[in-house]
Amino acid sequence: MGHDANNLKDATAGETSEINTMYFRFAQQAETVGNFAVAKLFREVREDEMVHRASFQEALAKLNKQVAGN
Repeated sequence: MGHDANNLKDATAGETSEINTMYFRFAQQAETVGNFAVAKLFREVREDEMVHRASFQEALAKLNKQVAGN
């Protein structure tokens, strides 16, 4: 498993941070100052990051399954 699994775990953690903290806060800040169009864009980017995270999680699950089968 080695490096691939660690890379996927790190990537998942990075995406999670972007989802839960970075883009969430950016959207809130934009909305607070009345820039609703920018807030909407940050929410859309946040949703994209959720797709990325799901892809990394799926890849990690497949890798773990392969390793367990060997």
